[in-house]
Amino acid sequence: MLRPLLRFLLLAALAGPAWGHAPAGPVKLVVPFAPGGTADIIGRSLAQALTPLVGQTVVVENRSGASGFIAAQSVARAEPDGQTLLVSFLNLHAVSSQVPGMKLPIDPDKDLTPIANVVRVPFILVANPKAPFDTPQELIAYAKAHPGKLSFASSGSAGGPHLAGELFKAQAGVDILHVPYRGGAPAVNDILAGNTTMIFGLLPELLGQLKAGMLKPIAMLSAHPHPMMPNVPLMRDVLPAYDNDYWYGISGPAGMSPDKIAYWNKTINEALQSPDMKQRLDRQALEPIGGTVESFRATIKADHAKWGQVVRSANIRAE
Repeated sequence: MLRPLLRFLLLAALAGPAWGHAPAGPVKLVVPFAPGGTADIIGRSLAQALTPLVGQTVVVENRSGASGFIAAQSVARAEPDGQTLLVSFLNLHAVSSQVPGMKLPIDPDKDLTPIANVVRVPFILVANPKAPFDTPQELIAYAKAHPGKLSFASSGSAGGPHLAGELFKAQAGVDILHVPYRGGAPAVNDILAGNTTMIFGLLPELLGQLKAGMLKPIAMLSAHPHPMMPNVPLMRDVLPAYDNDYWYGISGPAGMSPDKIAYWNKTINEALQSPDMKQRLDRQALEPIGGTVESFRATIKADHAKWGQVVRSANIRAE
């Protein structure tokens, strides 16, 4: 009897700090937006990949509203036992607290614990097919020759598409009207109708219209070409400092123990390496990130500085 016990203790010691910190029951993964969107796709793909790794069911719960803060507040109020996690995102951690007039129910810096960065979402600039430009160079030239004539839609003030457009305006030195909508779908519908010119949008949410030829691709906004859009130029070829991707991560309530944080960081990284997870993300034009807790915190800090400057320069306020 002694030898099996010694073997068990040795395995426990070799397993490191994550040993014994697996969840004791079902895990709730809260998605801050409605079913069917990018965040929901990421949450459900990750939940499926995590379930066999943690030995517990990972259940997705959609809690939309208040720009993601209804979900964030529910997670912030949960016990820090590692059984309630949040699909967090760039605006939640790095932008919202810097927007004047935005009333937040929680302080993400104090009330949430960053655990792991999960997925990078590429941005693309698309336009109505009849727009009087086909390339970033032509867009900038037309905008300078016709100040205020062009418009860009967004899914709402201070959201990712709005910030991407303001960053472009600042770096290109052009005057383009921002038209906010209540969500991405009505924004795209108005572009298709010719009421607005273009949108700096998330590639996964525009793939259908792009494949159908309903929208015209103008430029990828990330640092590197995307395999699904190999012939679309990069914005940074014209504006070298332009670089814009969006990310989604996983966060938990404040007060999680270092061992629980380490367990989930390790397990999420393992899930991102599974062939099935990679295939799911690839089909949606998403790129796994992973990495350490420290690298995730560094990303949040860098984006806080970058987008805070855009918010202040463009005088963005909550509506």
